[in-house]
Amino acid sequence: MDQQTIKELSSTGRHQECLQACQQLLQSEPESLVPWKYAGKSLLALGQFEKAQQCLAKAHQIDNKDPEIVKDIGNIFNAVQNDAEAIRLYKEALSIDQNYAPAINNLGLIAKQQGNLVAAGQLVKRACDIDQSFAPYHMNLGGIYKDLGNLDQALASTLKSLELNPDNPDALINLGGIYKDLGNLDQALASTLKSLELNPDNPTAHMNLGGIYKNLGNLDQALASTLKSLELNPDNPDAHMNLGGIYKDLGNLDQALASTLKSLKLNPDNPDALINLSGIYKDLGNLDQALASTLKSLELKPRGSAALCKLGLIKMALAQTEEAKKYLFDSIACNTQECEAYFALSQIIETAKDAEGLIESTKQIKTSHLTPRTRTFIEFALSNCLHKLKKYDQAAKHLKAANYNKLTVFPSDASRLQQAIALSISRSDPTEKSAINTNYGKDRIFIIGMPRSGSTLLETILSMNPKIKDLGESRSLEKAIAKIQQQKGCKSDHQDLNEVYSQLEPINNTQHKYTTDKQLYNFIYINWITAHMPSAKIIHCRRNPMDNILSMYRSNLTTGNNYTANLEDSAKVLVAQEKAIQINKKRYPEKIFTFDYDQFVNAPEDNLRKLLRWLDLDFDDNYLHPEKSTRSVNTASVIQARKPIRNKSVGGWKNYETLLKPALKLIQESGVKID
Repeated sequence: MDQQTIKELSSTGRHQECLQACQQLLQSEPESLVPWKYAGKSLLALGQFEKAQQCLAKAHQIDNKDPEIVKDIGNIFNAVQNDAEAIRLYKEALSIDQNYAPAINNLGLIAKQQGNLVAAGQLVKRACDIDQSFAPYHMNLGGIYKDLGNLDQALASTLKSLELNPDNPDALINLGGIYKDLGNLDQALASTLKSLELNPDNPTAHMNLGGIYKNLGNLDQALASTLKSLELNPDNPDAHMNLGGIYKDLGNLDQALASTLKSLKLNPDNPDALINLSGIYKDLGNLDQALASTLKSLELKPRGSAALCKLGLIKMALAQTEEAKKYLFDSIACNTQECEAYFALSQIIETAKDAEGLIESTKQIKTSHLTPRTRTFIEFALSNCLHKLKKYDQAAKHLKAANYNKLTVFPSDASRLQQAIALSISRSDPTEKSAINTNYGKDRIFIIGMPRSGSTLLETILSMNPKIKDLGESRSLEKAIAKIQQQKGCKSDHQDLNEVYSQLEPINNTQHKYTTDKQLYNFIYINWITAHMPSAKIIHCRRNPMDNILSMYRSNLTTGNNYTANLEDSAKVLVAQEKAIQINKKRYPEKIFTFDYDQFVNAPEDNLRKLLRWLDLDFDDNYLHPEKSTRSVNTASVIQARKPIRNKSVGGWKNYETLLKPALKLIQESGVKID
């Protein structure tokens, strides 16, 4: 074996063959530098660090002026995370050759790991300047620029790396990540798919692909790609975190919670996972745990813009508006691209001056870096500010853009809802039942209807009664029905719906006598409620359908309400809901009370007294002051629910009449009354 063969085997990654060649040469040339040096390199690549150090130490003894040998010894200590010794050896290599680029690059990578990105960038750029033809240096520099938030330079460096080595799957993954952050999702997708062509079983590439599909609104593909990544690497906390985010967008909060908790079990101190956990808890209505998760994230990352934004959102839900403003402004100060903070602020500003100021502040956003998801927040924020300024034509323009971008990420789910509504009225008795106690459900009040129909205001008003516990947008009825349906065919003792629901939503009789369940889409289960909880009360909230549609369109509602970003689909679902309610009111005339928001805000006391008589509750003046409530509100109606009862929004749809024409046409054709 000659020395040139050994070098070729090493450079092509054929390390076992290289070791055999080195051993053969050492039999005849025991003091030869090359076999000791390259045996050390191969052993290092194979993870045999102790043997590698022995070989490299012997090579250094033979030639103590070779910086590469010293650098490779440093690589051993780097591999076992002994940064101090690795740094000492890299500096020793530089004392031999001050322009030895590999040692400079490696010092830069350690600086990056230690969080000193500025020093890391300076060092790796110096390595690039010394050896401009070595692709990995440019790739490393691109990664550092990305972490620094300098996406343009990150892109340039990564493209330079790929110019030198077009088929590097790692550089292509990095390129995809940069394009994703730049908002160029099509090129992000292309780069990541090309990386997977070169290395199909790279779990990181599959995880990144899932993130890109998520931002593109293709949640099924996002789920498949992320699950594939976890199949290849089951213990990747980032993939579990991403999986939780996908399940959240799919509306599956239970699995979202489980995946995010799994991520935190693997990496308890990940501030990003804690923020995701906070969002899930917030959507579940558990604001205490949402707050705790956010505060822990801020402990780990004190100036985390996402955490500050989330804290502001929680403070909004807790009616702490001034604190909410402070945290939201702090979030923007930390990162001008924290788009959700602008949207949240646009919901709580009170004056025209504030609206003008927020519009001005949005000019600092790098719009070229926005994805459809983040652009949605900015367009909604601008629309809200212009609405405050009564510039309705301009507000409508941004509102249309906001919902267009939203639909690219969250396509309309109108068909699914329409099918569920149609099925719900196809039969009056959904399942066989044994003798039902007529008192079942006597302490339960179900509030149903369309989003933004006055339901949050109503629940806030009723919650002023200390005997009433508000459950918010509970999913317990749906879960209870699912459990009852699963019991079919089982030999075990069956539970009835009232029993299962009571287990999920128990009433502490020493504190409360009634509960209000404001899961609006429970109107799909009216047959179940009336059949199995015959004493339950059902309140149908409604308002002028055009005001209702506009309010939904302006509110950027969460997953499960995707149809509200499409005016025609909103009209179709509203009409289907209205017709289903009318059919059920004919079937169960004594079970359903219609709470008309428009009538109520124009004559609050008279209309409230009618409702309270139907509920068999006494009137109290406190009911008329929902602004005094301290309850948490975790819906898009949070701001309105904090204000005194007023009729300001009634008829507001006429300011947007041109925009609303497609919905107006469908409503008029349906025969649904427009007050």
